[in-house]
Amino acid sequence: MSRGKKENILQPYDFNHKREYLIYLNACGKKLNKKESVLIGKDRFSTYEQWSEYVRGKYSCISTGSLESFLRYLRYLLRSAMKVEGSYSGVIMPIMIVLLTFILGNLFQNEAINNLVCIALIFWFIV
Repeated sequence: MSRGKKENILQPYDFNHKREYLIYLNACGKKLNKKESVLIGKDRFSTYEQWSEYVRGKYSCISTGSLESFLRYLRYLLRSAMKVEGSYSGVIMPIMIVLLTFILGNLFQNEAINNLVCIALIFWFIV
């Protein structure tokens, strides 16, 4: 491998999610920068219907069992992406609650007001 070039890693089911996402965005009318345009290559579509036909054509030759495995793979990617987002909020939320409780405890000396404001802020962060 030469210096400065990334290793070409095979994608399962010949599915490069970044490239496919850019193709979809292009079909939906989003302007892509030059680097993104080079990545999608000749697969450019002006309508959603054209993009949909591209996807059907690309995956129509795959057996039903393989398509079911491919669907499981896509769901796995989605779950793993959501898990990362959820883990950050699981760590940050308790820290924010402790910090807000400490700050508000110093601002409001009355316990009733302090408790009410803390509860309101917790609900505001959750929603």
